[in-house]
Amino acid sequence: MQLWLSFLYGGLLVSGINYVSNTLINPALATIIAAAPIGILSVFFIQPGLLTDCYVRNYIATACIHVVAALLLYSFLRYGRLSKYMAVGLALTSWFVLQGIKYGLLGVYAPEFLHP
Repeated sequence: MQLWLSFLYGGLLVSGINYVSNTLINPALATIIAAAPIGILSVFFIQPGLLTDCYVRNYIATACIHVVAALLLYSFLRYGRLSKYMAVGLALTSWFVLQGIKYGLLGVYAPEFLHP
């Protein structure tokens, strides 16, 4: 049942973002819908205790990298004069590289951060 509920949350969020941004022409409201719920709502599906603590700790680190990738995306679009496809591709690539670096470095220097 949890898998279906997770799928439903994700589908509703993506559909809501699409509708609010493209139909209501309100990208500011769409970003509010997109920003917090998935990571925060996911806590409902994780066993309480050490697993939840570890998840939230890693969620914070991931959110910081997300902010960096968003700033890069804005810079690519605003100052790099790139197409949105190229800018999104570069921002996503940066996000994946930074996540890999975070995971690798924490795995070596602070493994207790990654695992309960």
